[in-house]
Amino acid sequence: MRSSRALTQRSRPAALAFPTLVDTGVALGSLLAWSLEPPARLRFRTLPTFVPRSAGPKGAILAEFERLQGDLSDRIRSASGLDLNELRIGSPFNARLSYNVYAAFCILLAHERRHLWQAERAVRATSPTGGA
Repeated sequence: MRSSRALTQRSRPAALAFPTLVDTGVALGSLLAWSLEPPARLRFRTLPTFVPRSAGPKGAILAEFERLQGDLSDRIRSASGLDLNELRIGSPFNARLSYNVYAAFCILLAHERRHLWQAERAVRATSPTGGA
């Protein structure tokens, strides 16, 4: 997240603020975003450094999730009017991969939707009423 903030702050304004992934020509970003959209098409194991240390109380987890969503929303809004194709960001999972900031935002949002989908499934699986 810190990388996306630094990149968007340095980027210059552009006529087209939010191009489509097709316009960017970044097939990798598009493919990665697609693969993360729920329902899960592909399963990925995360790197050990990205595995949460502990689950914690539900209220604290939800509060932290909502705080991080607000941060992400603020960063996306602050990028309005910037050329999101101009700068590339390195993947936090693989140093050999990079994509433009627009693709990074699309990947992050797909990733967040996947987490919400997983959470809904977990609630349904553990609830005696099926999450109702």
